[in-house]
Amino acid sequence: MLIRWMGNPVYAACDWMVKLAYLNFLWVIFTAAGGVLLGLFPASAALSHCLRRLVAGETLNDVLPTFWAAYRSSFRRANFYGLFFWVGAAVLTLNTLLVFQLNGPAVPVLLTGMILCAVLLLIVSLFFFPAQAVLAEKRFSILLQAALFVPFSKPMLFVKASGGIIALLTLFFFVPGLLTFWGISSFALLAVYIMHSRLGASAPTAA
Repeated sequence: MLIRWMGNPVYAACDWMVKLAYLNFLWVIFTAAGGVLLGLFPASAALSHCLRRLVAGETLNDVLPTFWAAYRSSFRRANFYGLFFWVGAAVLTLNTLLVFQLNGPAVPVLLTGMILCAVLLLIVSLFFFPAQAVLAEKRFSILLQAALFVPFSKPMLFVKASGGIIALLTLFFFVPGLLTFWGISSFALLAVYIMHSRLGASAPTAA
């Protein structure tokens, strides 16, 4: 009887919602535990690892031990990777501030270039650690290529990614209170799902 109840779609949906909220909470706590600067990327790597297991069909009943183990094991490497994103954001910010000091017809072109670079950086930052979780890959160049090109590798994937992001942004705009429970984990789940649907069949399970 218990097994039949656990197989109920409503129960499965509720179980996912609870785990996503729990993972969102853990991401916030462990990001803060690292002083934000050093905790952001290890927490993101751990979140992606847990979501990869969920998307792959695991029940993941040991959420906290799994998250902590992934956070601890990826701390140094994730922060090393994170330097790319911090430097990229700093360079874009500095260049944008410099462009605003200029005058002339080139300014709109330069601003458009800055916006495109910022969008690409956001895409890569969203898909980078999901790519690592799915591929179990450690080389930065491979993960960077996957994060940048996989979302655009197939038209349907691009539609799913764009539609999912727009749907989540719309939902959180009208119901901002949901951000507290599912703000980060929902976007991470979308990214992991996209990566898993494209690469998961041939990728090894992340440790």
